[in-house]
Amino acid sequence: MKNISTYFYGSLALVAVACGGGTTRSNVDAPVDDNGGSGGGAGMSMTTGGRGGAGGSSQTGGAGGSSQTGGAGGRAGAGGGGMAGAGGVGMAGAGGMAGRGGSTGMGGMDAGAPDRQPMDMMPDRAAREASPEVSMMSADTACTALAASRCAKIKMCTTGFVIDRDYGSDANCLAELKADCLRGAYYPWTDSPPTRTMACATALAAQPCADWFAGVVIPTCATGPGGIEDGGICLSSRQCVSGACQIAATALCGSCLPKVATAGACMTTDQCPDGEVCAANACVKPLTTVGAACGAAKPCASDLSCVGAVGVVDGACQKRLVTEGADCDASLATKPACESRLGLFCKVVVPPSGDGGVTDAGMTDGGVITVGKCTKLTLAAVGAVCGTTMPDGTSVGCSAGARCVRPLPVGSNMRPLTGTCVANVAATVACNTNGASGAGCNLGLRCVATAAGMTTGTCVARVYSACP
Repeated sequence: MKNISTYFYGSLALVAVACGGGTTRSNVDAPVDDNGGSGGGAGMSMTTGGRGGAGGSSQTGGAGGSSQTGGAGGRAGAGGGGMAGAGGVGMAGAGGMAGRGGSTGMGGMDAGAPDRQPMDMMPDRAAREASPEVSMMSADTACTALAASRCAKIKMCTTGFVIDRDYGSDANCLAELKADCLRGAYYPWTDSPPTRTMACATALAAQPCADWFAGVVIPTCATGPGGIEDGGICLSSRQCVSGACQIAATALCGSCLPKVATAGACMTTDQCPDGEVCAANACVKPLTTVGAACGAAKPCASDLSCVGAVGVVDGACQKRLVTEGADCDASLATKPACESRLGLFCKVVVPPSGDGGVTDAGMTDGGVITVGKCTKLTLAAVGAVCGTTMPDGTSVGCSAGARCVRPLPVGSNMRPLTGTCVANVAATVACNTNGASGAGCNLGLRCVATAAGMTTGTCVARVYSACP
């Protein structure tokens, strides 16, 4: 629904939709059975108690072992689809403080998914345990901070336009991005500890708007590799060892793709190294220098336009226009585009028909025009009239994440110039994967086609239980 980077994805409820096929996972799953794990053993003097056993598919994880003189209680066993075990109890030492109780293990989020990758076996275990008081930070706290940082950055860098367009209000932005983050924190075979989320929130707050517009990658916002190997079924790229999950536009589940080196063949940007994109089926670093030769296989960064490129003839990267009233070219033949994230579009006016000759730069007699002025886009409420090319040359978009729906008339392949702003819908409600043809789905849902080759479908909760 949102045209911005999303850091985390997750689940809301269980649904009975199967994507078929098996999943190959990394060799990291601990053996489990249907019984709760046993308690951990007692720790040595001044040390940590033993770690609790892992719970089975439906039982409670074993309690962590008690520690001796001042030591910390053992970590509870993680419930694999069942309940978490209790933390160990620290025993008082002579003349010392009582040991700290072990942290409670996390129950499996997908019921009946006993092969969820244990958090203790994820790459960040050492970092989390090195700072216990930080590692115990809740996902709620970290996701609240990340949502606040993201919404503040969006509002500051776009002067509030993207907030109005995608969310409708600051409160909606905070609520939706926090919910998105929390769902992602519990996807199976991922590693999204609160400490990493909080570090990303801090780094994002300090990122300059120029870097944000250019799409500069923040290293601390990158996540560790997931636990599903190439070819396995996935719902999010962060579940894959490669960090790349390819999902068809009309499907719920996808498959993990192999990681690709610079200049390697790719199908999606997630396969490429950080900071690179998949252009013309190859991983390349976007051009950031004004004047650099650009084209389909040599893309400019997201704050630049490739001006003058025609077929195999290169164009040149130019800064997107950020000033209302600036001269622009909708075709990018002679001038760059207006910065849409500031709510600007290139307004052109159709000239009257005459002798068929060229009447102005970028304008041909007979109604074809490309040169115009950067103009502020108007945002309309749900139910109001909208259109990207209104008869008078203006554009009217939709607010609060709604779509401007302009269905094709029966027997025609030409959409009308105007349509109606339509709000996103809830689970089990009819939707369309084509934004101009019908409603989209609320955050956390995906429009899954009812039949192959169709764009019409139903909104389905994005939960891993539906991707066996």
